[in-house]
Amino acid sequence: MFPTLLEAIMAIETTAATAKVGPAKLQLVKQVVSAASGTQQFSSKMITQDQLMSIIAAITASIVAFYNLIGVFKTSSPTPVPAPVSN
Repeated sequence: MFPTLLEAIMAIETTAATAKVGPAKLQLVKQVVSAASGTQQFSSKMITQDQLMSIIAAITASIVAFYNLIGVFKTSSPTPVPAPVSN
């Protein structure tokens, strides 16, 4: 899942580098990863779809914060890295 998530984030950030649309970009990342990973299999086995979406949001925030910090994505100020998600 991590390579799919990285690829989705990079594609979205490079094509939609617009300020103040973070929630919409996160929703798009969730949709892309959900579709690519076949969320239905998760909901019936190991984790629920809601848990998967929470994990995706936390990983996405961490990746974006790191890329902001090192200057890959341009922002006005670095975003703090969220605490890990507990199950």
